[in-house]
Amino acid sequence: MNTAALPQDSEFPPPHTAEPPAPEQSPARWRSPHWRIAVLALVLLVIFGALLAQTRSNGKSHYFENTAVLAQIKQLDDEWELEVLKTQIGIVQGYDAFGAAQRKVQDHLQTLQAQLELMDGDNRRLLGAASTALQAAVQSKSALIGQFAEHHTRLRDAMERVPIAMQELQMALSDRTAAPAAAPASTLAETNRLFARTTAYSQGASSAQALALSAEFTFLLASEETQLLSTAQRARLTSFVDLVHTMLKEQITVHDLLEQIAATPTDKYIDEITTTLNEEQRRTAEHVQQYRLYMLGFSGVLIALFIYAVVHVVRGHAEVNRVNRALQAMNEGLEHRVRKRTRELEQAQVVVAASARQAGMAEIATNILHNVGNVLNSLNVSTQITIDKARASKLAGVARTAQLLKEHEDRLGTFMSEDPRGKMLPGYLQQLAQALDTERNDLLEELGGLMRSVEHIKDVIAMQQAYAGAGSVTVAIHPEELVEDALRISADSLSRHRIVVEKDYAATPELLLDRSRIMQILVNLISNAKQAYGGVTDRPHTVRLSVGLAEGNLLRISVTDNGVGITAQHMARIFSHGFTTKPDGHGFGLHSAVIAAQEMGGSLSAFSDGADKGARFTLELPARRAAAGA
Repeated sequence: MNTAALPQDSEFPPPHTAEPPAPEQSPARWRSPHWRIAVLALVLLVIFGALLAQTRSNGKSHYFENTAVLAQIKQLDDEWELEVLKTQIGIVQGYDAFGAAQRKVQDHLQTLQAQLELMDGDNRRLLGAASTALQAAVQSKSALIGQFAEHHTRLRDAMERVPIAMQELQMALSDRTAAPAAAPASTLAETNRLFARTTAYSQGASSAQALALSAEFTFLLASEETQLLSTAQRARLTSFVDLVHTMLKEQITVHDLLEQIAATPTDKYIDEITTTLNEEQRRTAEHVQQYRLYMLGFSGVLIALFIYAVVHVVRGHAEVNRVNRALQAMNEGLEHRVRKRTRELEQAQVVVAASARQAGMAEIATNILHNVGNVLNSLNVSTQITIDKARASKLAGVARTAQLLKEHEDRLGTFMSEDPRGKMLPGYLQQLAQALDTERNDLLEELGGLMRSVEHIKDVIAMQQAYAGAGSVTVAIHPEELVEDALRISADSLSRHRIVVEKDYAATPELLLDRSRIMQILVNLISNAKQAYGGVTDRPHTVRLSVGLAEGNLLRISVTDNGVGITAQHMARIFSHGFTTKPDGHGFGLHSAVIAAQEMGGSLSAFSDGADKGARFTLELPARRAAAGA
């Protein structure tokens, strides 16, 4: 659109009288006291936020969680040892509690280790070393308790078998027939005494007592009374003494393991970690308290700045109201000018649309005049041929024959039979008749061509009159009739360029269509398809026209060629006003066509695979069916 033709609004200021730059574009604003105060307040807020973050980060101590875990570990460790003692004195017969207690201690140790890794400060290394030592002590105690369970199982088994072996020994020694009476009686008395001491030992004694008992049992086996026993009695006694030795040995081992378990320094490492945590907690509390004092100081400064800012805001409120009123007045004036300019743009758009329509109709008129001119050229050629044939006619031969016959009319018979010229006259007349008949047919054919040319001119002029109306007329018509009318307007031009037209018409009902606008679009599209073969010599020139109904109740008319195609660069601007790729083009045709399609509530689109690959233009319009009685 040529904006130079639009009316100028004197109310719009020229570019050099524009409004002052925005505040962020003016360096002077940064020198304002208000901006300096704002920057200072922002800096203080950042410092305050940093102090607050530091306070919170320092306050995020895992002290209470760690001490709680340590207390649980200590409690579980004590319960662990208590289960061992219960097993030793026979209160608990199984060892399942050992494994459960060990797993709980290991889980709490892992939790403690993970929490210690999150701690900050210089004590982290000490805490890590103490935690590692505690884990080693727990693992050592776990190994000792495992050994305790193994040896205690053997001890309990031996203690269960000793009374049985004692009964069997007593039965064997009571047999008077197997040995002298004195020997079994004394051996039985000594065995009962040692068995009583062994039973007392099992309730709790030292390792020295166990060794003494073991020595007495060994002495019993080597005594003279024992030698007087029978073989079966000695075997029973030896089995009993071996079982007692096993019990005493396992009792010593279990007793030593209990002492080692009790001596494992788990409590020591737990106390070290607790002491370190207490020190870290104290330092953290002091640090947090220090930053809280800093925060109080900065809070006081910020409150003072806030009061100062409130005072300035109150003072500037009146100025802000005044500026707002001025801006509102300017806004109302701007809206008025915008509405005025909008009306002018709408009027200009109407003018442009009318110009586009006139350009489209001019395109049709140009095509019609071009075709009329071509037909007139054919008419002139046919007329000149007719004149040339009339001038070269054989009618002069008829006149000369008539003159010759008139000269010899008094002796016509003798002339025809004896005179050489008379003898040739019948053959000549026959040849002359044939020549004249040929001339007559040629002249009739040329005259028929003249009449057809005249009729073509009349048809083209009548079609121009039918589509020359400036207004939009909607009529009931078959879409293929409009396509045929467009082809008739462009028929002579298509024929001279040796373009073959292929038709693909689907059955369509009568539709209410804007005949003049559609004809404007179709003539333009057919003309473009014809011009797309300029310089194309390597393939037949074919234009395909398709008519049919598409989904969505749309009439679709397509014009497809296999000519020079459209590049991607040109495709984006193909319907722009004034854009053309032809040296003598004006760029109005496709622009006016797409405007006409939009005015009818439809669309006009173009598609091409690229240069030298042809193009397809598709017109889609609402398919409004005509009434049955229309």
